[in-house]
Amino acid sequence: MTDLARFRNCIFDLYGTLVDIRTDEEPASFWRWLAERYRTAGADYEPEALKKRYRELVAEGEARIAEESGVAYPEIRLEDVFVALANGHADGIWIRETALQFRERSRDRLAVYPGAAELLKALRENGKRVYLLSNAQACFTLKELEQCGLADAFDDIRISSDCGMKKPEPRFLAGLMSAHGMDPAETVMIGNDWRSDMAVAAANGIFGIHVNSDGYTAAEKRAFRAEIERRFGRGPAARIAEAETVAALLPPTE
Repeated sequence: MTDLARFRNCIFDLYGTLVDIRTDEEPASFWRWLAERYRTAGADYEPEALKKRYRELVAEGEARIAEESGVAYPEIRLEDVFVALANGHADGIWIRETALQFRERSRDRLAVYPGAAELLKALRENGKRVYLLSNAQACFTLKELEQCGLADAFDDIRISSDCGMKKPEPRFLAGLMSAHGMDPAETVMIGNDWRSDMAVAAANGIFGIHVNSDGYTAAEKRAFRAEIERRFGRGPAARIAEAETVAALLPPTE
């Protein structure tokens, strides 16, 4: 298969690589909605105060995880933030519904990139092992995988909120590789972010394929590659290939 034939293990990023998503949590109307939802549950906030407290709890949670686990790139469980905001006024069902609505109301777009589903299917049909390593929140990402028809497309799924760390934390990828006994020489990370996906691949000594869904110019891509070389060395930087779209990784049709 084009660019992927040599690999046994194909690890994919999700957002920006397989799925096109756009979210916006800034509008005042969004925080008015969330404040009203909390108010009806018995926790009274003004919208701006709620927004401020939400961000404080996220930062405090990240700092606590970093201190306890020693990771440089901590990840919280957003459900814990929603629980803390409720001040004991909500049960688990309400929290889960709030998490889903929080995402749905802040999301402007959710669509699978052309060729992404076909690529995952073709890889598995050709005997490859396909994995997902995503900086995301399980409380809404698992549902989005279902909505996109990708929930059963992987041999294993690792989401950062479940692991307490996110890319480019080396241990996030290393844990997945260790769990499945992956040989670095047979493993590739496919993602759209140089500083998370490609950096975590370089840190773990595996190959990378950068998918240019963000439309970086040739000069910008050279600068990112140079940054990888400065941080990890010439060898790891040379192990990163490039594709303009995920569809470009599909095997050629006869």
